[in-house]
Order: sequence, then structure tokens, then C-alpha cells
Amino acid sequence: LRDLPAKLICHCQGTDVKTWAYRLASLAALALLVFDWRAAAIAGASIVVAALYDLHWIGGRVTALNKQLRIDAYLRPVAGAPPGFRGRFTDDGEQPSRPPSFAEQESLLAEIERRKTKGSDR
Repeated sequence: LRDLPAKLICHCQGTDVKTWAYRLASLAALALLVFDWRAAAIAGASIVVAALYDLHWIGGRVTALNKQLRIDAYLRPVAGAPPGFRGRFTDDGEQPSRPPSFAEQESLLAEIERRKTKGSDR
């Protein structure tokens, strides 16, 4: 229960504490602009420095998270095929013929072209 307020802040609308910190710091910099532009400039510069630091480490963190997700997905047990699954069969119960190879497709296209030219010669 002690950590409940922090958890509520962390999970409020899918944002984390750092997001709220950036928002509050930005508002503080804008409020300081009313009083002293130098203090607002210092606050703005500190926000920029913090953002640059985040840009530095966030790429590695994203890579590590993606790697862990891939490992988890790969190591997850597979449910297996559903009952009655027969693989690559048609409704007739026969396996479909394989698709023509590239060479076979080329010869079919050449044959169609020859038929067209013979038909136009007549």
C-alpha cells in the first residue's frame, strides 16, 4: 500500500513519472518566464539536457526490450494444431499441386506470346 500513490502516478493513462516530470518542468519554465527570463532559460536548458540524456539511453533500452520479447515469444510453448487440422489439403481431400517454377512460368508466358503472334498473322 505504501507504493500505491507512485503506482497510480506511473500508470495514469499509460504515462510514466518521467513524462509527468517533463510536463511539470515545462510548465515551471513557462511560469518562470513571467518572473525572470534568465531563470526560464536555465530551466529550459535543463529540460533539453535531460531530453538529450534520454535520447542517449533509450535506443539501447528499446533494443533490450525487443530482444526479451522475441526470446519470450520463441520460448513460449506452442498450443499445437487445432483438432481436425489436415495441413495443406483442398476441400476435395487432395493436396494442391505445387505452384509453377520461375522457368515454367517463363515458358508458359512464351507459349502465350507465340499463340498471340500466330493468331495475328492469319
